[in-house]
Amino acid sequence: MTASVIPTRQILRTVQGGVRWETQPLGELHPRHLRVRTYASAVSIGTELTMLRASPEGTALGYSASGVVEAVGTEVRGFAPGDRVAVYGAPYVHHASHLEVPITLSARVPGAVSLEAAAFGGIGAIAVHGVRQAKLSFGERALVVGLGPIGHLSALILEAAGIDTVCVEPEPRRRMRARAAGLRAVAALEEAGDGFDAALLTAHGPDSLLDATAQRVRLRGALVVVGDLPVNAARGTLFARELSVSVSRAGGPGRYDPQYEREAHDYPLAYVRWTEGRNLELAVRWMERRLNLSQFVTHTYPAADAARAYAELDRDRAAALGVLMRFGAPAPEGEP
Repeated sequence: MTASVIPTRQILRTVQGGVRWETQPLGELHPRHLRVRTYASAVSIGTELTMLRASPEGTALGYSASGVVEAVGTEVRGFAPGDRVAVYGAPYVHHASHLEVPITLSARVPGAVSLEAAAFGGIGAIAVHGVRQAKLSFGERALVVGLGPIGHLSALILEAAGIDTVCVEPEPRRRMRARAAGLRAVAALEEAGDGFDAALLTAHGPDSLLDATAQRVRLRGALVVVGDLPVNAARGTLFARELSVSVSRAGGPGRYDPQYEREAHDYPLAYVRWTEGRNLELAVRWMERRLNLSQFVTHTYPAADAARAYAELDRDRAAALGVLMRFGAPAPEGEP
């Protein structure tokens, strides 16, 4: 009798002073999950470099990827083996050779969108949700502070939605990429002007950044904190303008809800129009025609070179914007 082969995957975890690949068995597939062979995963630069320093040893890295469906759970509808998909959200999505992902955190990739671009779908979902929290209307003005991956995508989404957008980024290489993508980018808040309907703070910054940004927003405007930023502002500044302040949480409604994520029970569309899964789907769909990603991907590493990737990013993180880890060639659409 031939012994059955237990499927395994390679997953990237933190180790003191760096990262390591670990072999992990794959269990029985959840009835409402997909098993995905990873093509590429996106590096969330600031988040992951912080995790390398601060997270316990053995922490899995990454949360946004793309690949090809290899198997579907018994209750899955709308997905089939061979589908190209974008997937999002730890603890289901990491830098790993195979992923098991709830259908609520998965989106089919249109034929005209590359799997390289689709790997950034989860980061795009975070940007989409942050933009929604600003509650802007067509023709209004937005300020984006910070042009890392989420800030760059947020600005592209705002412009595609008809919002007049100005970006602030002190790093000249990131400003150059933004301008090449058709965005208006300046080096300092003082150059951006004022009277904005809303500001999205997508940067890691000092305690004073929120207060300084608030002074660029009009009376009764909005501040949305998307990045890992201290929420400190003088009451006088907020009071004088009667500003609303919100902290955007990840990709949207459903995040951290075990019924939505682990059990993959979607929220009714009539009551929750934009969940994290539907934000993911929109971000990937807009990559087909509305978002100019020509300047976005700056670094691509073979997954086996993960340690080198993090070392290079740590030396000069501002040189990077969209960073990918590649796991292998995609299967033709329609083939497992």
